[in-house]
Amino acid sequence: MSVASLATTPLAVRRRTLSPSGGPAVVSAVASILGRVQPLSGSEQRIYARDTERVTHRVYVAGRPDVRSDDELVLPGGRRLLVRAVRDIDELGRFVTIEAEEQS
Repeated sequence: MSVASLATTPLAVRRRTLSPSGGPAVVSAVASILGRVQPLSGSEQRIYARDTERVTHRVYVAGRPDVRSDDELVLPGGRRLLVRAVRDIDELGRFVTIEAEEQS
C-alpha cells in the first residue's frame, strides 16, 4: 500500500500572509490536498509534551505539497490543525509527514 492510496481525507491548506501595506494579516486558502490524519497516542503526546511544541496529530501526504510550518489544515467539519513541522523522512519525495496541533 502507498501513502497515496491511504490518503482519503480532503484538507484545505490556509496560510497567513502579511499585507504589504502594513495592514492586518490575511488568511487565504493556498491548496487543497488529500492526507491521512492520525491522532497521536497518549504516550506519543507525552513525549512531545517534553518539547516546547504540542503535537496532537500526524498527517501523511503523498508527494511534496506546498505546506509550511504555521500553515493551517482545515478538515471536513471545520476542525483545524496548526502545522508545527513538515518532514520528508526518506528524502525521496514520495511522501511527507506533517506534525500538527489541533486548534480549539
